[in-house]
Amino acid sequence: MILRFYNSTEQPAPHRPSRGGPVRRLAFFGILALTLWIAAPLWADTLYLKNGSQLNGTIVGQSRTVVRIRVGDQVQVIAKTEIRRIVFQRESDNDAAQKRKAEEERRRKAAEAKAAEEEKRRAAEEEKRRAQEATVAEEEQRRAEEAKKAAERRRQEALRREQERNQGPTTAGAFVRSLILPGWGQYYQGRTSDAYLIGGIFAISAGSAVYLDQRYQAADRSYRGDVELFLIGSPFWLSWYGTTIIDTSPFVLGGLLQMQTINQSRSEMQAAARRVNGTRALVLGVYAWNLVDVILWQPNQNQALSINAHQDQLRFQFLDRW
Repeated sequence: MILRFYNSTEQPAPHRPSRGGPVRRLAFFGILALTLWIAAPLWADTLYLKNGSQLNGTIVGQSRTVVRIRVGDQVQVIAKTEIRRIVFQRESDNDAAQKRKAEEERRRKAAEAKAAEEEKRRAAEEEKRRAQEATVAEEEQRRAEEAKKAAERRRQEALRREQERNQGPTTAGAFVRSLILPGWGQYYQGRTSDAYLIGGIFAISAGSAVYLDQRYQAADRSYRGDVELFLIGSPFWLSWYGTTIIDTSPFVLGGLLQMQTINQSRSEMQAAARRVNGTRALVLGVYAWNLVDVILWQPNQNQALSINAHQDQLRFQFLDRW
């Protein structure tokens, strides 16, 4: 409610003494003050706070963060973060209604936007959950397929081994085994005695070759040491270093003894060399025969070539059955 006062343009009436003038003026001003006091809340600015309360007064100033409002004889400072809406005294009821309607519309749209955002979030979570379930299902399917393939490979391997057992040993398989370890191919072919014989001869001959090689190395070192000792004690060696020798007769007897020792060392070295070479040849022969034997042997054959040991001799036998 807005009260407006206008100055009268009429000429003042001539002063006439009135009856009861002071009393009438006092009554007029009293009624006016009472009217203003009753209408004051209608003119006041109103702060609607977020906690549901409101303040009626006169806004005397504000900044970006606070509003200062005079309520009665006191000035209160209210933070704008606590204020929901401000209605000034110049706003009419229609404007206030429109603002309330706009505020309600804004809140409705905010609620709808929030609901839409929540629905979108739920839809995204549902999509993510479905994607995870699909990934888990694909992983389980992949594992099932791998397990199925592994089972199929094991079945094929078992079938292959069963076929090999039914077909008997192959020449290629026996050859590869004998190439790795002499006698293994014969054992693979089912010839246990031949396998033990060839494997035993190979092991003994190989061990003997190693031992005899060590003996040969020792004999060779002994021979070389005797030769070096002979050269150091000879007059030729001493004269090489500038020693003058007038009579060489004392060196003759020692030289003859050393020559005898050198000849004996050389004979021992040569004998050790012959033994180790013969043993090496035996090792190579057994190894080669081990390979040839698995190739020539066939089950249920009419001809066979075998090697047998008799006392201290090896006998090679060729059998022809007809």
